[in-house]
Amino acid sequence: MKFGLLNADVNTAQYAAALVAAGCELTLIHEEAAGVPESLPADLAVRRVDQWEEALACGADFVLVGAAGPEARRLEQLQRLVQEGMPVLFVHPQTTATLAYFELDMHRQATGVALVPLEATRHQPAIDSLSELGRIDEVIVEHRVRAATRAEVLERFIGDIGAIRRLTGPCEKVSAMGSLGEAATAPQAGIQITATSGSLIRWSIGPTRDAPVTHWRVVGGDGTADLHVDGAGDWHATIARGGVANDHDYSQAIGVAAAAEAGLLAVGDPANELWREALADLELVEAVERSLRKGRTVELFHEEASEQGTFHGVMAAGGCLLLMLSIGMAIAATMLGKFQFAVANVWPYALLAVLAMFLLMQFLKFVFPPADKDAAKR
Repeated sequence: MKFGLLNADVNTAQYAAALVAAGCELTLIHEEAAGVPESLPADLAVRRVDQWEEALACGADFVLVGAAGPEARRLEQLQRLVQEGMPVLFVHPQTTATLAYFELDMHRQATGVALVPLEATRHQPAIDSLSELGRIDEVIVEHRVRAATRAEVLERFIGDIGAIRRLTGPCEKVSAMGSLGEAATAPQAGIQITATSGSLIRWSIGPTRDAPVTHWRVVGGDGTADLHVDGAGDWHATIARGGVANDHDYSQAIGVAAAAEAGLLAVGDPANELWREALADLELVEAVERSLRKGRTVELFHEEASEQGTFHGVMAAGGCLLLMLSIGMAIAATMLGKFQFAVANVWPYALLAVLAMFLLMQFLKFVFPPADKDAAKR
């Protein structure tokens, strides 16, 4: 398979190298990738282009989109690629704004094109090794950092929560407190999540004066595991079962290669499960931010955006507006009637016209047919 490369950064170059090692051919790099990334073979015959739109007509089977450059431009590129029917693999997350991902999903549903996120943590073999612990009761993840922006904190959370859901299943309730790094000080926040399986997830980030460190503690029905992630992204796991502890080491490169392989398989997967996982990640981010704002636990409903759902939402909002307008018109007509204004006599006809217009709007769903996926839900 042939692919083009846009917005390459260090992480993207690693995915590109893994795709090349898996037998794919890199044919095009947009100019903002300064030279062939160091992690790629130096003798690659790659065509460099000035305009990223050339990726649409380069004969590639898919385009790999990295996370370098302005966020708004990257999201615009993703939307255009999906609208033009070009399969896309992209470094996840591209943004922490939930609405942007749901907009992409609407375009994806319209074109049916593959939209595949790449994120190494959820494909890390160290996570796979925890299956021997049996049913997972508790997952504790602690990050210690010197400094991080709000976006960087949420990106860390997204990377972790995708892997955690592989152990616990879907999440149900979210409670968050602290600061995600809005000020100049290091972030300090704690997030507690309850999974539908009953598993408890505790995720935290706090300051340190030493080297940044990440530690996982996983408690299962058949044992426990402690995982340490160093600054290079390599994992060291100690799994204890029946009084016996075993150590295992896993490099970050293995997780990157596994993510790239899963991405290639997902290009031809009509179910698009990896994309659904990415949407679930952003739904959790939104829940965390709402919990921080409101200071309470937030429940997740796992609703999927669709044309039909959007139409129902618009009609529900319109119905509420119509109800308030009807009450307001009745009150205004009563006040005007006391002063013998003639206009007070025509308000029932005005209300009838508004009601007729609202009822006619219900037929818009027949004028604009829903996507196949929405039609199948009926």
